[in-house]
Amino acid sequence: MFENFSLEIAIAYFNRYFIKSESLKNYKTIIFEAIEAFYLGYEHISIMSLFPVFEGGLRNLLVKFCDGDSTNTSTNKFEQEIRKLIITWGRQQLPNFDWHPGKGYDIETEVDFFTHLNPQCDVINSTRSFFKNVIYKRTEGINEGSFNRHLTLHLLNQDFNEPSNFVRIFLALTHLTFAESLMNNNVPFLWEGIDDNDRRIASFISRSGDVIFGMRRKEISKLGLNLY
Repeated sequence: MFENFSLEIAIAYFNRYFIKSESLKNYKTIIFEAIEAFYLGYEHISIMSLFPVFEGGLRNLLVKFCDGDSTNTSTNKFEQEIRKLIITWGRQQLPNFDWHPGKGYDIETEVDFFTHLNPQCDVINSTRSFFKNVIYKRTEGINEGSFNRHLTLHLLNQDFNEPSNFVRIFLALTHLTFAESLMNNNVPFLWEGIDDNDRRIASFISRSGDVIFGMRRKEISKLGLNLY
């Protein structure tokens, strides 16, 4: 996964999606610093810093587009509100239908109906599944698996610095902007590619990485610090 994810792609997402997103724009500095940190060799910092950004962005998305709770930190309530987002978008696609499976009597049936009917609902539901079954999955006292918010932020598992985990949490942010793009025309719905400005910013970070990363670990080792 990591090998197919370039710095230029990360910057393109930052420039064209994250800073235009009502859900994520307030966290633009954290996101940019996380990108820099990752490509400068600070995997722990970069990965850990994006977990609260994901939660804050998800909360903002749900508050703005489906009347979510602005103070929510509950996993169960987040999952319920993501279902509500699916239903809200799905019903907008069927404005002239008085009835459809699940409407008014079974939320899971209605979510399943829209997931099969509408590709955008399908993507949002995959985000719900990822949220529920991976990143916010209840660990039940088992400290295994490196990509889990609870295990990472409580340092119950310290092997979360696998580079592909940065890509995973970064791509989780893109799922938030995808959902927002359905309701906010300022956020592109389709991938717009990489432009020259993205390449210039990526080149700046890459050059910094060559200098800092190249000498940093050597100097740390010479100083007798056994960190890596």
